[in-house]
Amino acid sequence: MSRRNIESALKAKGITALRIEYMRSCPTPSGYASGWDIEITEETENKIYEANPEVESSTYMEFYSLSDVLKWVEELPDLSSIGFDPATHKGDCSVKGFQKDGLIHVQEIWR
Repeated sequence: MSRRNIESALKAKGITALRIEYMRSCPTPSGYASGWDIEITEETENKIYEANPEVESSTYMEFYSLSDVLKWVEELPDLSSIGFDPATHKGDCSVKGFQKDGLIHVQEIWR
């Protein structure tokens, strides 16, 4: 299964990964290892936890094998079934605008 297949499996669960990468010969304390690195947003991590706190999730996940990735994806809750759209979700944000030096500045404040 390639990166695209993992990406498709995640999207079927309503999850978009920021990064899916197979790393080769990465140094670890016990020697060199290869495996999959998957990165998701903090908002996605929070939604996974809210839907099922028993499923392990973090903004940065590492897997030694493809079977580990597939098992994890299978355990993930279907976020699309609860109305979460990672393509449009930006978290809780307020916008503050102000003028300074003749320019209009816009500041996003995330919570």
